[in-house]
Amino acid sequence: MKMTGSVIKYGDNIDTDVIIPARYLNTSDHKELASHCMEDIDTTFTSRVKDLLGGFSVIKAFKAEKQAKALFASENGEVEEAKCSRRSFAGMINALSASAGGVVQFGIFIIGAIFAINGKITAGTVILFVNLCNCLIGPISVLPEISHLHLKTIQIS
Repeated sequence: MKMTGSVIKYGDNIDTDVIIPARYLNTSDHKELASHCMEDIDTTFTSRVKDLLGGFSVIKAFKAEKQAKALFASENGEVEEAKCSRRSFAGMINALSASAGGVVQFGIFIIGAIFAINGKITAGTVILFVNLCNCLIGPISVLPEISHLHLKTIQIS
């Protein structure tokens, strides 16, 4: 059995004050709070969700709750496995970029130390180059993480 549905997607920085605005937190009535959900960014949100959930009565009418739960569990398991593999991949990328940065810095230090021992540069110049390398490697080491975030971002229409 395959199920399809709709997704309501909003941009970044959706915080709790957008989900339920603080001006309505003077009540503990769940129905009242639900009626104001997301209203600052989408005034039609509650009616759209009601329309989406209208299909639940169909599932109950056909006594397909067990099948729907099983399908949800299966799909959810696949999504969680994909998220786990992405996290693992991101960790590997971060470890490799940090290791490469360390190797580059150590190499610059060794080459600088050799030049300093031979009297071609001073120890202060070696420290300067190592710090300069750190200033270059810091921002560069963030690039794999940013590219990984960009790759996992999928626009849902």
